Amino acid sequence: MHGLKLNVQTNHPISRVIDDIARYTIASLFYFELESIPERHENVHVGTGHILCFLRESDPEFKAFINQLSRSSAYFYLNSFPISGRFGDHSCLGADVSIRKRVQLNIGDSFTISLKQEGLETCNINSPYSVAKLVVAQGLNVYFGRADHQKRRRCADTGLPGIRSSMNRIALRKDKSKEAANDRF
Repeated sequence: MHGLKLNVQTNHPISRVIDDIARYTIASLFYFELESIPERHENVHVGTGHILCFLRESDPEFKAFINQLSRSSAYFYLNSFPISGRFGDHSCLGADVSIRKRVQLNIGDSFTISLKQEGLETCNINSPYSVAKLVVAQGLNVYFGRADHQKRRRCADTGLPGIRSSMNRIALRKDKSKEAANDRF
């Protein structure tokens, strides 16, 4: 095992590939969600979203992960522009003390979010993102009216009788029961 470790450390092409894999693995732990459907002004979408992390405070590796990102002066970038705030400060933490970085958007139809650690190349976080695709994927454009936010089906769509025909049947039953009661007396 010692020989393998030494070989990786002294063989720069292998070492660089392993470093790249580590960068992409770290970046793959993050994802982006819109807070709501961004407003569109001409060709620009204006809104808010959050960069989130799959790791939670309850995960044993969370604290070491935050410390590593903080030591490496990691920053998020939106379309090559740094997003203010550093790892470990309150601007990157959510109420449940997991990573939740708020991002103000003023973007076109697509955008990239990336992570940059000191001394390493920038690595995209599951992006580029499309505003339209995010809206659909998050279900921000769904119909309301049912618990699963699906459009309510009309009676004609389902082949079931409508509410009026159900009400008519109930009224007929009441009338028949009244007639039967009158017939007994």
